[in-house]
Amino acid sequence: MNDALVQGYATASTDGGNLSNGLDGSFALGHPEKIVDWASRAIHVMTVDAKALTTAFYGKAPKYSYFTGCSTGGHEGMTEIQRFPDEYDGVLAVM
Repeated sequence: MNDALVQGYATASTDGGNLSNGLDGSFALGHPEKIVDWASRAIHVMTVDAKALTTAFYGKAPKYSYFTGCSTGGHEGMTEIQRFPDEYDGVLAVM
């Protein structure tokens, strides 16, 4: 994200609702909705909120929106464009 910020782009990120230090699933024990947050909902909510914040700050909507992610982030990017195909103009997803 730092490289994008240095170049003047607005950026956003999320922990996907996973506040634990590992991806063993223990963060969701007794809370199955946290799996949905981690698997897909967090990226969508972050995207909607980031676009609203960017619009409020700059007084106009972002011209283009791009998503980059690798490993789990790559999976999240692919899930995002399947469920919400109009949210990003491009996705770089490395699995």
